[in-house]
Amino acid sequence: MSSDSYAKAFTLANGYSLVVVEGALEPRSIGSVQVSLYRNLDVGDFAASLAFVRDGTILKAELVDNSQKQQKLVVTMVTAGSGNYQSTQAVCVVGESLTLCQ
Repeated sequence: MSSDSYAKAFTLANGYSLVVVEGALEPRSIGSVQVSLYRNLDVGDFAASLAFVRDGTILKAELVDNSQKQQKLVVTMVTAGSGNYQSTQAVCVVGESLTLCQ
């Protein structure tokens, strides 16, 4: 993974952590986004992960809902080239599972 790749961790209200990264060893302009859920990131207590297609780079990721009952992360991507088209994908945390939100 290049030093320019996106990687960010979030602490959820329930104490779990979400880690968002662009796929390792992939080009910056296209590939995958990987979201991983950890019970305890400090010791690597992994719970679940989810990957989805990325056309461009991750511009930002943010928690839009972080309550004890529900957590939702939104990942915004921007295409390479002159268009700079943006797209978003929401990821819902349900217990110890990750799903693409509808």
